[in-house]
Amino acid sequence: MPDEPEAAAPAGEAGLSKNEQKRRAKQEAQAKAKAEKAAAKAAADAAKPKPAAAAQEEEEEEQDPTKYFENRLTFVNGVKEKGANPYPHKFQTSMQLPDYVAKYESIGSGEMSADGGVGLAGRIATKRAGGKGLVFFDVVGDGAKVQVFASADKFSDYAGLEKDEKAARFSALMSTLKRGDIVGVRGTPGKTKRGELSLFPTDMLLLTPCLHMLPKVPPGSSGLADKETRYRQRYLDLIMHAADDAQRDRHVLVMNDD
Repeated sequence: MPDEPEAAAPAGEAGLSKNEQKRRAKQEAQAKAKAEKAAAKAAADAAKPKPAAAAQEEEEEEQDPTKYFENRLTFVNGVKEKGANPYPHKFQTSMQLPDYVAKYESIGSGEMSADGGVGLAGRIATKRAGGKGLVFFDVVGDGAKVQVFASADKFSDYAGLEKDEKAARFSALMSTLKRGDIVGVRGTPGKTKRGELSLFPTDMLLLTPCLHMLPKVPPGSSGLADKETRYRQRYLDLIMHAADDAQRDRHVLVMNDD
């Protein structure tokens, strides 16, 4: 009886040994299992209830821009009615953001500087909740970016307060700080365990509320992607590319030409 012909190898595997084919099949199976596991984890994370502060932030980001403007205007008027100034005219800074980066970039991961009371000011580019009593900001200005690692336990005004009151006051302050706002931050320089240069604040002050909602920036991109918007709304382009040296330098040249 004649031997039956062997099954033809897949198109991309012609000429490969059986061991090599098995090895590749195993790799593909492992990659598929890893992708399925990652998808399952992402779905589980999405299903988890989010902290109230984070949920509120997302809800506000999804608002109609007109409604967002009205809410921010109401906030500013509310501050005025309480006899406070929503636009403080003075905040003492120690240095500009580029100088901060240059001075403290050499700090080791997970270490803190001996310097305290370092003051910075800049615009909030991103804001994200890191859990109860913890909020991260990216503050930009003068072509540089610095992370602000805000923890309720570090704020000097909350020292000695009960845990619940401390958390409530911290949450109330954080809820007033939005993307686009200009803030003053005072604290201790350091790096996170992951090596991110940060300022660990003992005090934060809202200097200039941004009344309009800034466009969302997709993960992995920077600034405005739409060219028409960039050309028609230069002020917005400069805000969204505040950490872009080339954009800032071009603006200075154009202003000098005028």
